[in-house]
Amino acid sequence: MSPETLVHTEFARRWVIFLLALLAPTTLLLLTQTVETPAFVAALSLALTLLLTHSVGVRVEVEHLEVRLGSGLLRRRRRLARLESVETLRPEWRIGLGRGGRYGLGAATALGLVFEDGERLEVAMEDAAVVAALLRRRLADVDAAGEDS
Repeated sequence: MSPETLVHTEFARRWVIFLLALLAPTTLLLLTQTVETPAFVAALSLALTLLLTHSVGVRVEVEHLEVRLGSGLLRRRRRLARLESVETLRPEWRIGLGRGGRYGLGAATALGLVFEDGERLEVAMEDAAVVAALLRRRLADVDAAGEDS
């Protein structure tokens, strides 16, 4: 990771606790073998969901911006120079798994990103204002570097 790379990751604590609360009795059922196949499928499904959605992150590199959910299978990568605006907003949705440009799990605030082509990404995170300030600063640096060359 270069010194110019900014990474902000938040763990979806309430979501993880909820999934673990579901996973524990399912795994217990599986271990006691009172129910075999349904418990195995349920435990596997919950574990996979936990792996895919345990966190939300924003990674800002020199030329790219990446939004990712969980282990990174659900992610979106865009050129930073195409980013038009950054805002902090209150999401009207609870769970965003990348569909419709929404990423995150139940945070009270979201980072709103608007690109030149009209694409909009919303990333639900508790520290959205901090990440928005960092992104605005990075955009100013990109604009200044573009004017210099």
